Amino acid sequence: MISPSRIAASGPPSAASGAPQGKGPTPAAAQHVFTMGCVDSWWGGQGYIIQRLAGAVNYDTGGAISFSIHPSGELGDEPVIMEGLKDGTIDMAALSTTKLAPLTKVFTVLDVPFMFAAPADMLDFLYASPTKHTAAFEAMLEQAGKDCKFHILTVSMTVRI
Repeated sequence: MISPSRIAASGPPSAASGAPQGKGPTPAAAQHVFTMGCVDSWWGGQGYIIQRLAGAVNYDTGGAISFSIHPSGELGDEPVIMEGLKDGTIDMAALSTTKLAPLTKVFTVLDVPFMFAAPADMLDFLYASPTKHTAAFEAMLEQAGKDCKFHILTVSMTVRI
């Protein structure tokens, strides 16, 4: 985890944060800018994840895609962010699976204590490889997206053992 002293609390990731800064020539302005939010601070779990995602996408697209990142609940709490995802005012977010419970019961199984004996068991359930979900988890993500009325790309591992 990056220490808080390496991340500027008032702005997006910089070279000092370790985030990739773009591949090849960077356009004067990104062709696509997506709004992304979370309730954690820049250095919290969700804040760190969205910074890394934004930096990787910006790097891989040579700066053509960038993100306007809003940590620390700047866009509201998780229910407000979920409404923004549904109505299109927010493009992406890092959310807690427990906050999705009113919209879908699909992820409830992931929050059951002792459901998995070890973190590795949960990883085996979620991922077929480092970049691919298992078929069972893909089906869960698809159903949850239908229930929530927005796409869910993945969930982070929060195993209770």
